[in-house]
Amino acid sequence: MSAQALGPVAHRVCDDAHMSWDDLRTVLAVARAGTLVGAATALEVNHTTVSRRLAAFESQLGVRLFDRTGQGLVPTASGEELLVAARRMEEEVLRAQARVLGRDAQLRGRVRLTTIDLYAVRYAALFTAFSQQYPEVDLEISTDARMANLGRREADVALRSTNRPDEHLVGRKVGTLQYAVYGARSLVEAVGQDAPLQDYPWISWDPRLDATLTMQWMARNMPRARIAAYLDTATVFLEMVRRGIGIAHLQVVDGEADPELVRLRGREPGFGMDLWLLVHPDMRHTARIRAFTAMVGEALAKQADAVEGTDLPWATDP
Repeated sequence: MSAQALGPVAHRVCDDAHMSWDDLRTVLAVARAGTLVGAATALEVNHTTVSRRLAAFESQLGVRLFDRTGQGLVPTASGEELLVAARRMEEEVLRAQARVLGRDAQLRGRVRLTTIDLYAVRYAALFTAFSQQYPEVDLEISTDARMANLGRREADVALRSTNRPDEHLVGRKVGTLQYAVYGARSLVEAVGQDAPLQDYPWISWDPRLDATLTMQWMARNMPRARIAAYLDTATVFLEMVRRGIGIAHLQVVDGEADPELVRLRGREPGFGMDLWLLVHPDMRHTARIRAFTAMVGEALAKQADAVEGTDLPWATDP
Protein backbone atom coordinates (compact mmCIF):
# COMPACT_ATOMS: atom_id res chain seq x y z
CA MET A 1 0.00 0.00 0.00
CA SER A 2 1.50 3.35 -1.03
CA ALA A 3 2.03 6.15 1.43
CA GLN A 4 -0.01 8.45 -0.81
CA ALA A 5 -3.04 6.16 -0.42
CA LEU A 6 -3.18 6.74 3.34
CA GLY A 7 -4.60 9.68 5.25
CA PRO A 8 -3.12 11.16 8.45
CA VAL A 9 -4.92 8.75 10.79
CA ALA A 10 -3.88 5.72 8.72
CA HIS A 11 -0.29 7.06 8.66
CA ARG A 12 -0.36 7.23 12.44
CA VAL A 13 -1.49 3.60 12.52
CA CYS A 14 1.30 2.41 10.24
CA ASP A 15 3.96 4.46 12.04
CA ASP A 16 3.05 3.08 15.47
CA ALA A 17 5.34 0.15 16.27
CA HIS A 18 2.92 -1.10 18.93
CA MET A 19 -0.05 -1.38 16.58
CA SER A 20 -2.06 -4.59 16.99
CA TRP A 21 -4.05 -6.36 14.28
CA ASP A 22 -6.63 -7.00 17.02
CA ASP A 23 -7.21 -3.24 17.16
CA LEU A 24 -7.97 -3.06 13.46
CA ARG A 25 -10.12 -6.19 13.59
CA THR A 26 -12.09 -4.59 16.40
CA VAL A 27 -12.68 -1.42 14.36
CA LEU A 28 -13.80 -3.47 11.35
CA ALA A 29 -16.16 -5.58 13.46
CA VAL A 30 -17.73 -2.54 15.12
CA ALA A 31 -18.21 -0.81 11.75
CA ARG A 32 -19.84 -3.90 10.24
CA ALA A 33 -22.11 -4.65 13.20
CA GLY A 34 -22.89 -1.10 14.27
CA THR A 35 -22.99 -2.20 17.93
CA LEU A 36 -20.51 -3.41 20.53
CA VAL A 37 -22.61 -6.52 21.16
CA GLY A 38 -22.71 -7.40 17.46
CA ALA A 39 -18.98 -6.86 17.11
CA ALA A 40 -18.35 -9.02 20.18
CA THR A 41 -20.40 -11.84 18.64
CA ALA A 42 -18.41 -11.65 15.40
CA LEU A 43 -15.08 -11.61 17.28
CA GLU A 44 -16.22 -14.26 19.79
CA VAL A 45 -15.30 -12.11 22.80
CA ASN A 46 -17.21 -10.32 25.55
CA HIS A 47 -18.72 -6.96 24.59
CA THR A 48 -16.80 -5.30 27.45
CA THR A 49 -13.60 -6.48 25.78
CA VAL A 50 -14.64 -4.76 22.54
CA SER A 51 -15.52 -1.58 24.44
CA ARG A 52 -12.19 -1.59 26.25
CA ARG A 53 -10.16 -2.24 23.08
CA LEU A 54 -11.97 0.50 21.17
CA ALA A 55 -11.55 3.06 23.96
CA ALA A 56 -7.84 2.26 24.31
CA PHE A 57 -7.33 2.46 20.54
CA GLU A 58 -9.07 5.82 20.29
CA SER A 59 -6.94 7.09 23.19
CA GLN A 60 -3.78 5.82 21.50
CA LEU A 61 -4.64 7.58 18.23
CA GLY A 62 -5.99 10.69 19.90
CA VAL A 63 -9.15 10.70 17.78
CA ARG A 64 -12.73 9.49 18.07
CA LEU A 65 -13.45 6.69 15.58
CA PHE A 66 -17.21 6.27 16.09
CA ASP A 67 -20.16 8.46 16.94
CA ARG A 68 -22.85 7.02 19.22
CA THR A 69 -26.20 7.60 17.44
CA GLY A 70 -29.74 6.31 17.65
CA GLN A 71 -28.89 4.00 14.75
CA GLY A 72 -25.85 2.56 16.53
CA LEU A 73 -22.15 3.24 16.20
CA VAL A 74 -21.37 5.23 13.05
CA PRO A 75 -17.76 5.84 11.87
CA THR A 76 -16.49 9.41 12.11
CA ALA A 77 -14.46 10.93 9.28
CA SER A 78 -11.32 9.66 11.02
CA GLY A 79 -12.95 6.27 11.45
CA GLU A 80 -13.84 6.06 7.76
CA GLU A 81 -10.26 6.94 6.86
CA LEU A 82 -8.90 4.24 9.12
CA LEU A 83 -11.40 1.69 7.78
CA VAL A 84 -10.06 2.10 4.24
CA ALA A 85 -6.58 1.10 5.41
CA ALA A 86 -7.94 -1.60 7.75
CA ARG A 87 -9.95 -3.26 4.97
CA ARG A 88 -6.91 -3.36 2.71
CA MET A 89 -4.82 -4.82 5.49
CA GLU A 90 -7.53 -7.41 6.15
CA GLU A 91 -7.54 -8.41 2.49
CA GLU A 92 -3.78 -8.95 2.58
CA VAL A 93 -4.00 -11.03 5.77
CA LEU A 94 -6.85 -13.14 4.39
CA ARG A 95 -5.09 -13.72 1.06
CA ALA A 96 -1.93 -14.83 2.82
CA GLN A 97 -3.89 -17.06 5.16
CA ALA A 98 -5.84 -18.62 2.28
CA ARG A 99 -2.65 -19.33 0.32
CA VAL A 100 -1.06 -21.04 3.31
CA LEU A 101 -4.17 -23.06 4.11
CA GLY A 102 -4.67 -23.91 0.45
CA ARG A 103 -1.36 -25.77 0.42
CA ASP A 104 -2.46 -28.02 3.28
CA ALA A 105 -2.35 -31.56 1.88
CA GLN A 106 -3.40 -33.36 5.07
CA LEU A 107 -6.80 -35.04 5.35
CA ARG A 108 -7.19 -33.73 8.86
CA GLY A 109 -8.25 -30.51 10.46
CA ARG A 110 -11.52 -28.60 10.23
CA VAL A 111 -14.01 -27.98 7.43
CA ARG A 112 -16.44 -25.16 8.18
CA LEU A 113 -19.68 -25.36 6.22
CA THR A 114 -22.18 -22.50 6.05
CA THR A 115 -25.73 -23.34 4.98
CA ILE A 116 -29.30 -23.01 6.21
CA ASP A 117 -30.86 -25.20 8.88
CA LEU A 118 -33.19 -26.91 6.39
CA TYR A 119 -30.27 -28.24 4.35
CA ALA A 120 -28.33 -29.25 7.45
CA VAL A 121 -31.27 -31.44 8.48
CA ARG A 122 -32.11 -32.72 4.99
CA TYR A 123 -28.52 -33.76 4.23
CA ALA A 124 -27.52 -34.83 7.75
CA ALA A 125 -26.97 -38.43 6.64
CA LEU A 126 -24.59 -37.27 3.91
CA PHE A 127 -22.57 -35.14 6.33
CA THR A 128 -22.46 -38.06 8.75
CA ALA A 129 -21.14 -40.33 5.98
CA PHE A 130 -18.37 -37.82 5.26
CA SER A 131 -17.35 -37.71 8.93
CA GLN A 132 -17.27 -41.50 9.07
CA GLN A 133 -15.11 -41.74 5.94
CA TYR A 134 -12.73 -39.00 7.13
CA PRO A 135 -12.62 -39.35 10.93
CA GLU A 136 -9.69 -36.94 11.33
CA VAL A 137 -11.59 -34.10 9.65
CA ASP A 138 -13.77 -32.09 12.02
CA LEU A 139 -16.94 -30.88 10.31
CA GLU A 140 -18.35 -27.62 11.66
CA ILE A 141 -21.79 -26.63 10.34
CA SER A 142 -23.11 -23.10 10.78
CA THR A 143 -26.80 -22.56 10.00
CA ASP A 144 -27.99 -19.04 9.48
CA ALA A 145 -30.24 -17.46 6.87
CA ARG A 146 -27.59 -14.71 6.60
CA MET A 147 -24.78 -17.04 5.65
CA ALA A 148 -21.12 -16.53 6.48
CA ASN A 149 -18.78 -14.70 4.14
CA LEU A 150 -16.22 -17.02 2.52
CA GLY A 151 -14.08 -14.10 1.38
CA ARG A 152 -13.55 -13.03 4.98
CA ARG A 153 -12.77 -16.64 6.01
CA GLU A 154 -15.93 -16.93 8.10
CA ALA A 155 -16.40 -20.39 6.54
CA ASP A 156 -14.65 -22.73 4.09
CA VAL A 157 -17.57 -24.09 2.06
CA ALA A 158 -21.08 -22.79 1.36
CA LEU A 159 -24.13 -24.83 0.42
CA ARG A 160 -26.65 -22.23 -0.67
CA SER A 161 -29.55 -21.69 -3.03
CA THR A 162 -29.01 -18.73 -5.35
CA ASN A 163 -29.39 -17.76 -8.97
CA ARG A 164 -26.50 -15.30 -8.63
CA PRO A 165 -23.53 -17.03 -7.00
CA ASP A 166 -20.71 -14.73 -5.92
CA GLU A 167 -18.43 -14.27 -8.92
CA HIS A 168 -15.39 -14.39 -6.62
CA LEU A 169 -16.19 -17.97 -5.54
CA VAL A 170 -15.80 -21.27 -7.39
CA GLY A 171 -17.88 -24.40 -7.21
CA ARG A 172 -20.57 -26.39 -8.93
CA LYS A 173 -24.32 -26.31 -9.35
CA VAL A 174 -25.72 -29.51 -7.88
CA GLY A 175 -29.39 -29.07 -8.73
CA THR A 176 -32.28 -26.70 -9.24
CA LEU A 177 -34.82 -26.33 -6.44
CA GLN A 178 -38.42 -26.10 -7.62
CA TYR A 179 -41.20 -24.51 -5.57
CA ALA A 180 -44.99 -24.84 -5.34
CA VAL A 181 -47.67 -23.52 -3.00
CA TYR A 182 -48.52 -25.88 -0.13
CA GLY A 183 -50.81 -25.79 2.86
CA ALA A 184 -51.62 -28.07 5.77
CA ARG A 185 -54.41 -30.54 5.03
CA SER A 186 -56.38 -29.22 8.01
CA LEU A 187 -56.16 -25.61 6.75
CA VAL A 188 -57.11 -26.59 3.19
CA GLU A 189 -60.17 -28.46 4.47
CA ALA A 190 -61.19 -25.46 6.59
CA VAL A 191 -60.80 -22.83 3.84
CA GLY A 192 -61.70 -25.05 0.89
CA GLN A 193 -59.58 -26.76 -1.73
CA ASP A 194 -61.12 -24.65 -4.49
CA ALA A 195 -60.91 -21.34 -2.62
CA PRO A 196 -58.76 -18.61 -4.22
CA LEU A 197 -55.27 -18.43 -2.76
CA GLN A 198 -56.05 -14.85 -1.73
CA ASP A 199 -58.53 -16.27 0.83
CA TYR A 200 -55.80 -18.14 2.71
CA PRO A 201 -53.51 -16.73 5.37
CA TRP A 202 -49.89 -16.75 4.18
CA ILE A 203 -46.50 -17.23 5.73
CA SER A 204 -43.73 -14.96 4.46
CA TRP A 205 -40.00 -14.54 4.88
CA ASP A 206 -38.63 -11.82 7.12
CA PRO A 207 -38.28 -8.71 4.90
CA ARG A 208 -34.67 -8.35 6.07
CA LEU A 209 -33.74 -11.53 4.20
CA ASP A 210 -32.93 -11.64 0.50
CA ALA A 211 -36.07 -13.55 -0.51
CA THR A 212 -36.49 -11.59 -3.74
CA LEU A 213 -38.40 -14.23 -5.73
CA THR A 214 -41.01 -14.75 -3.02
CA MET A 215 -41.43 -11.04 -2.28
CA GLN A 216 -41.85 -10.15 -5.97
CA TRP A 217 -44.35 -12.97 -6.53
CA MET A 218 -46.41 -11.96 -3.50
CA ALA A 219 -46.45 -8.30 -4.53
CA ARG A 220 -47.52 -9.24 -8.05
CA ASN A 221 -50.06 -12.00 -7.29
CA MET A 222 -51.17 -11.62 -3.65
CA PRO A 223 -50.92 -7.89 -2.84
CA ARG A 224 -53.79 -8.02 -0.34
CA ALA A 225 -53.04 -11.39 1.22
CA ARG A 226 -53.07 -11.60 5.00
CA ILE A 227 -49.60 -12.49 6.30
CA ALA A 228 -50.03 -14.65 9.39
CA ALA A 229 -46.31 -14.84 10.23
CA TYR A 230 -42.93 -13.51 9.07
CA LEU A 231 -40.09 -15.97 9.68
CA ASP A 232 -36.32 -16.08 9.20
CA THR A 233 -35.61 -19.78 9.80
CA ALA A 234 -36.30 -22.41 7.12
CA THR A 235 -37.17 -25.35 9.40
CA VAL A 236 -39.55 -23.17 11.43
CA PHE A 237 -41.03 -21.89 8.16
CA LEU A 238 -41.76 -25.46 7.03
CA GLU A 239 -43.16 -26.44 10.44
CA MET A 240 -45.51 -23.43 10.55
CA VAL A 241 -46.94 -24.46 7.18
CA ARG A 242 -47.40 -28.01 8.48
CA ARG A 243 -49.20 -26.65 11.57
CA GLY A 244 -51.71 -24.76 9.44
CA ILE A 245 -50.63 -21.22 10.35
CA GLY A 246 -50.67 -20.29 6.68
CA ILE A 247 -49.81 -21.42 3.17
CA ALA A 248 -46.53 -20.67 1.38
CA HIS A 249 -44.15 -21.61 -1.40
CA LEU A 250 -42.13 -24.64 -0.31
CA GLN A 251 -39.45 -26.65 -2.06
CA VAL A 252 -41.20 -29.56 -3.75
CA VAL A 253 -38.71 -32.05 -2.30
CA ASP A 254 -40.17 -31.21 1.13
CA GLY A 255 -43.78 -30.56 0.17
CA GLU A 256 -44.31 -33.76 -1.81
CA ALA A 257 -42.73 -35.94 0.86
CA ASP A 258 -45.06 -34.77 3.64
CA PRO A 259 -48.52 -36.43 3.84
CA GLU A 260 -49.75 -33.55 6.01
CA LEU A 261 -49.29 -31.07 3.15
CA VAL A 262 -51.49 -30.41 0.13
CA ARG A 263 -50.18 -28.83 -3.07
CA LEU A 264 -52.49 -25.97 -4.06
CA ARG A 265 -50.70 -24.82 -7.18
CA GLY A 266 -48.29 -26.30 -9.70
CA ARG A 267 -44.70 -25.19 -10.08
CA GLU A 268 -44.28 -21.47 -10.60
CA PRO A 269 -42.62 -20.62 -13.96
CA GLY A 270 -39.28 -18.96 -13.33
CA PHE A 271 -39.46 -19.63 -9.60
CA GLY A 272 -36.62 -22.17 -9.43
CA MET A 273 -33.44 -21.60 -7.40
CA ASP A 274 -30.12 -23.24 -8.21
CA LEU A 275 -28.38 -25.15 -5.43
CA TRP A 276 -24.63 -24.44 -5.30
CA LEU A 277 -21.66 -25.87 -3.45
CA LEU A 278 -19.12 -23.04 -3.30
CA VAL A 279 -15.60 -22.45 -1.99
CA HIS A 280 -13.09 -19.61 -2.05
CA PRO A 281 -10.67 -20.16 -4.99
CA ASP A 282 -7.62 -20.09 -2.70
CA MET A 283 -9.08 -22.98 -0.65
CA ARG A 284 -10.19 -25.37 -3.39
CA HIS A 285 -6.87 -27.26 -3.45
CA THR A 286 -6.81 -27.92 0.29
CA ALA A 287 -7.09 -31.70 0.66
CA ARG A 288 -9.87 -31.79 3.23
CA ILE A 289 -11.90 -29.13 1.37
CA ARG A 290 -11.43 -30.98 -1.91
CA ALA A 291 -12.51 -34.26 -0.30
CA PHE A 292 -15.62 -32.67 1.19
CA THR A 293 -16.75 -30.89 -1.98
CA ALA A 294 -16.09 -33.96 -4.14
CA MET A 295 -18.05 -36.36 -1.92
CA VAL A 296 -20.91 -34.01 -1.11
CA GLY A 297 -21.09 -32.59 -4.63
CA GLU A 298 -21.39 -36.01 -6.25
CA ALA A 299 -24.04 -37.15 -3.77
CA LEU A 300 -26.13 -34.00 -4.24
CA ALA A 301 -25.87 -34.19 -8.03
CA LYS A 302 -27.27 -37.72 -7.91
CA GLN A 303 -30.27 -36.42 -5.96
CA ALA A 304 -30.97 -33.65 -8.48
CA ASP A 305 -34.08 -35.30 -9.98
CA ALA A 306 -35.71 -35.67 -6.57
CA VAL A 307 -34.88 -32.06 -5.66
CA GLU A 308 -36.23 -30.75 -8.97
CA GLY A 309 -39.35 -32.93 -8.87
CA THR A 310 -38.90 -34.00 -12.49
CA ASP A 311 -40.46 -37.39 -11.79
CA LEU A 312 -43.71 -35.92 -10.38
CA PRO A 313 -47.01 -35.60 -12.33
CA TRP A 314 -47.02 -31.83 -12.21
CA ALA A 315 -50.13 -29.86 -13.12
CA THR A 316 -49.67 -26.36 -14.50
CA ASP A 317 -52.73 -25.08 -12.62
CA PRO A 318 -54.06 -25.69 -9.07
